[in-house]
Amino acid sequence: MRGKILVAAKNHKRDPEIADVWGTSSECEGLPGTRDIAPARPCDAGAAGFAVFGSDQCLVSFDARFAALLNFPPGSLRAGMPHTEIMAHVGARHDPGPSPEGRGGAGEDAPSPSQVTLPNGKLLSIERMPLVDGGFIIRCAATGPGPGDAGEDIDWRFLGTALECMADGVRIFDRGLRLVYFNELAKELSFYPEELFRIGTHYREYMRFSQSQGCFIDDPEYVEERLRQTLAGNAPDVEQVLPDGRVVRKTRRLIPGGGLISTYTDITELKTAEAEASRQSELIRTVVERINHGVRVIGPDGNLVLWNKRYQEIFGYPDELLEEGRPYSEITRFNSRRIGRSEEEVEFRVARRLKRNRLKARRNRVKKYRDDLVIHQNMEPMPGGGFITTYTDITQLEQARAQAIEEMQRADLANRSKSDFLANMSHELRTPLNAIMGYSEMTARELKGPIGTPCYRDYAARILESAGLLLELINDILDVSKIEAGKVDIEPRPMKLEETIRSCLAMTAERADEKSLEIDVQLPDGLPRLLADPRLIKQILLNLLSNAVKFTEPGGRVTVEARLTDDGCLHLTVADTGIGISEDMIGAVLEPFTQIDNALTKRFEGAGLGLTIVQSLVSLLGGKFELHSTPGEGTRATVRLPVATVSD
Repeated sequence: MRGKILVAAKNHKRDPEIADVWGTSSECEGLPGTRDIAPARPCDAGAAGFAVFGSDQCLVSFDARFAALLNFPPGSLRAGMPHTEIMAHVGARHDPGPSPEGRGGAGEDAPSPSQVTLPNGKLLSIERMPLVDGGFIIRCAATGPGPGDAGEDIDWRFLGTALECMADGVRIFDRGLRLVYFNELAKELSFYPEELFRIGTHYREYMRFSQSQGCFIDDPEYVEERLRQTLAGNAPDVEQVLPDGRVVRKTRRLIPGGGLISTYTDITELKTAEAEASRQSELIRTVVERINHGVRVIGPDGNLVLWNKRYQEIFGYPDELLEEGRPYSEITRFNSRRIGRSEEEVEFRVARRLKRNRLKARRNRVKKYRDDLVIHQNMEPMPGGGFITTYTDITQLEQARAQAIEEMQRADLANRSKSDFLANMSHELRTPLNAIMGYSEMTARELKGPIGTPCYRDYAARILESAGLLLELINDILDVSKIEAGKVDIEPRPMKLEETIRSCLAMTAERADEKSLEIDVQLPDGLPRLLADPRLIKQILLNLLSNAVKFTEPGGRVTVEARLTDDGCLHLTVADTGIGISEDMIGAVLEPFTQIDNALTKRFEGAGLGLTIVQSLVSLLGGKFELHSTPGEGTRATVRLPVATVSD
């Protein structure tokens, strides 16, 4: 869209500030008050020359004075010429003079003056002023003694063409902060009324209008303070929202030599893109924070870009360690130092990690950091550089997996134990049954003579012994089944422990006599009556005594000890000098249907359920069972039961 540039001419004599900008009346004679400026129409008035370069660093517009000062032959300076080519021409035709601030190159952000010496000895000052679209304005002026020195003021008229080429709204104010130029886009992109866009309007009037619209506090002194800030170059950029929803960025920059340029840039698309980027970033952040995995992103520069709270919780990082821009190497050093590695090891690990990251290696592994932390780590390189790593706490999963493996091993062991038990039981049950059936058949058929023959008395005793053994085996199996099924009833009643011990000793006395075992009973004097279940106490003691007698070699000793402790517990101990078992087999003998080896199965009859029954009954009564044994030296079994005493 072509804009209209309003030029101050008619009233310049009445306004000394405007006249000071434009020079003498002869220079402006015949200019209308307002006119359209045609593209590339140079103006040779004034001592300073101007040229406008676009964002591509190529010449857009210039005035005749600019070409003359730089000594370009007529027609040789053309729009579209690169800035570097023009500066090369200047360097070839002029002697470079002192440049305390350096030469101004295209693309810098601040005005940068340079000086060259003209053939007549005068210095040519060249200044560059950046524009918001990436282009810049070059101002050159002759300085030093000689003719033409009086025109150091700025001639703005040629800038109309340049302003027409800009995609921004522009207002230009002279040294006195009065409006000398503006384009139509400045009116469109600002909320100022039409009447303020008149040549000669003071900058203060715009500020007062902004104050009336509530843009800042209603205080006349505040307007003056804002004006002083602007003149000092401290005016910040401002973003404004127009009634139609467009967003405009307003800038105010001082012009070298005096004056002010104010620009308006439509940044609606930029703000929309920023808002969308912000929304997407917030969405990503929300998703990252909500997932139950630790997430860490390292950028192409090797610095921390993104992380979530879960990542911090998994590794217990302090807040001050995790901040955007933190080098990845520092996180690695922190991890290495807190587990006690030496500085040499720390630096080795850092170098190794950095090398791996440069190679963009993928990693997918399970790592155990400590007993209570197992992490699945997955690291993937990102297309633009850097990498993203996810951390999943699989500690519970690993524990469950280990427990499942253990349970499978236990089940397998139990299955093998039951198989061994069934094989053993087939032998144990068959032996007494064969004896019962054999002797019964011989007696029934009177194979040794008629009934009354003396040998039948021995047969009857063997039948009775085998039947008792068979009953014992069956009772043990039934007891285990009842305990596992929870069918055992507890019936506490007053009992005398001495009587229970005596009864158990009587039941094992015959077998103990056969092996010539010494039975030692140690009871304290005055042992009170107990409130307990006599049947279960007797079953526990009888199983311990039977085991001790069974696995003690002839001539050995079995000790029974009972006492009450101060904490109200009954301690029953049965010790023997028998064959004993190794420590690693203690757990096995407490499992149901387990005997420690086949040799014992052949040497000692029984189902191997005695200790299992004891442990189950003690647990049922709320007590504790301990078993200590040494191969070749004997076994010591201790039962601790909470009991109450009964006074006589």
